[in-house]
Amino acid sequence: TDAQKWKFALELVTSQLEIDRVAIENEISQGTNAYEALMRINKEYSKKLVDDRIKLQNENKDRLYIFLFEGVGSDASTDSRKNAMCVAVKNEKIVYLNMYCSTIPDQPHNPWSTANEKGMPTLKDGIYDIQPVNHDGYRALNTTANGEVPVVRYNRNEQYDNSAALGIYIHRRYNNYLRKNSQGCMLIGRIPGEADDYLSFLKSIGLESKDVKELGTNELWVEGKAIVDRNYAYDYLSNVGYSDEAIKMIRGY
Repeated sequence: TDAQKWKFALELVTSQLEIDRVAIENEISQGTNAYEALMRINKEYSKKLVDDRIKLQNENKDRLYIFLFEGVGSDASTDSRKNAMCVAVKNEKIVYLNMYCSTIPDQPHNPWSTANEKGMPTLKDGIYDIQPVNHDGYRALNTTANGEVPVVRYNRNEQYDNSAALGIYIHRRYNNYLRKNSQGCMLIGRIPGEADDYLSFLKSIGLESKDVKELGTNELWVEGKAIVDRNYAYDYLSNVGYSDEAIKMIRGY
């Protein structure tokens, strides 16, 4: 039937040809964790997202999924947050890839943050609804579209707690790293030697503007899901300073 044909067509989030295309363009070799992370888009998430994709297809809406794979980026240094790979898939096409992103705070073990009196939050692995939000005068994506999201907090007793948070965003990385970048939010990175790549990210998902600061509250609207995946991030998170207990909590074990 026609319905069965649509379901079959949407069994995969994206095609193997698309995965191989972006792998070649970004010099991601088969056998590496980064390539295996790309393969997880279909292997791990096709079944989890198929009902959502069919629903959006029937409603004639864009099927937008932003994958953030921690631990497979191009910079594993512990003094920066640039070891996540962001992959945006829109209507089965991979429209964006950046190897210098992040899913963890700048200072994950700083319980004294003025913005987080309950303790610094790290968003747990999972699938989250996203909607645009005006963040510090520019457009970002809110992962708390349906309310609070689950996080792990590092508290003032130097312990980890299961908790919840509002206002966990996907947003830009500031020019000056000494400036606060993230107190729990996820970052779209700056490619070394190049200009801020955040505008390219916005344009790829349908939020186009000449300048980030020109993004008005009602300029454009997108909706979709963010998928946070730290399957290959154990060593990186451990090196950053997360305990085994914290990593298990963050990963949902």
